Amino acid sequence: MRLWIWLLIIMLPSLGACHCEQGRDGKCRDAQSPSNSPLTAKWQLFDADTEKPIEGAWINFLWYGKADSTGHMPCVRGVLGRTNADGKFQDTAKDGSWRLAGQPPMLFVPGYERLVFRQDDPEQNRVTAYVAVQHYERDAYPAWEQRLRDMGYVAVGAEVPNGTVRYEKAYSTKLIKSSMNRAAVEDGGRTELWVTRRSLPIHGSAPGIGAKCTNPNAENIGFANGTDKQLDRERALHAFTYLCDPQWDSVPADFVRTPSRTFVHQSLWLLDDPEHAEDLAREVIPDYYAQPKDQPYALPKSPDSEDRALRPDERATFCKWLAPYSNQAASKEL
Repeated sequence: MRLWIWLLIIMLPSLGACHCEQGRDGKCRDAQSPSNSPLTAKWQLFDADTEKPIEGAWINFLWYGKADSTGHMPCVRGVLGRTNADGKFQDTAKDGSWRLAGQPPMLFVPGYERLVFRQDDPEQNRVTAYVAVQHYERDAYPAWEQRLRDMGYVAVGAEVPNGTVRYEKAYSTKLIKSSMNRAAVEDGGRTELWVTRRSLPIHGSAPGIGAKCTNPNAENIGFANGTDKQLDRERALHAFTYLCDPQWDSVPADFVRTPSRTFVHQSLWLLDDPEHAEDLAREVIPDYYAQPKDQPYALPKSPDSEDRALRPDERATFCKWLAPYSNQAASKEL
């Protein structure tokens, strides 16, 4: 018994010293008190290849207010903004009770994707980026794999027939080493590396972004003056340019697990006519939308369902049809 009491005594300091989730100026701000200094959420984005800041990245997140007696934290502010010429964006809470909680922040950078990496040695100023290719994808995306090799990625793994190939490349982290693992509300904010789009198509579509607070007393900033339409336009252009890359023509005709439906669907946002866009597309690429002969009564496929890639002739026709709308969209960007 005395041994257990002694162990409890020496453990008390560690039991009381919980991890601080919300910090500012070296002080723990876990207690949601309006009298605390308000938190500031900060991001800075860099291009991993050029080491230059990324201007115009979209950042969307929600602030949540003080929890009530049931633990519910109401959404009090929705924020949508873009990084400046230094690759930075920030927003400060109205008071010390506000927190980033619930839905994680969403980022969208036209033509880019987040750098996925592992940190082999925290003491070194580099990380190993990787792109995973599953066994069923290994013969389906030859153009993407060749592009990775052209970019200096090296294939590792796949000693077994059904193994996953990982394409790896080392990148410098000197720009973000001190803040790469920080939360956006910690001192100094969060810094991230992004790269031009290079993963397989499953990772290439424009993510959902544009969440707002729906509570009656909440405020939403950054959504006015046509910003929503501009965001949809940029997401549509992001999908269009990816779908119209000739590398799609290398996908075998019998491979039916591509996310091409997503890219076709998002590209149609260029028409700014959601009610009739798909009907118009059916006239342009009728075979792609046709019901399979062996499934005449099957329900239409959803935009996020897997499907075959467009045939080269379909892709060329579809892209030529949408090209004037893509040029119009590009000219309207702010």
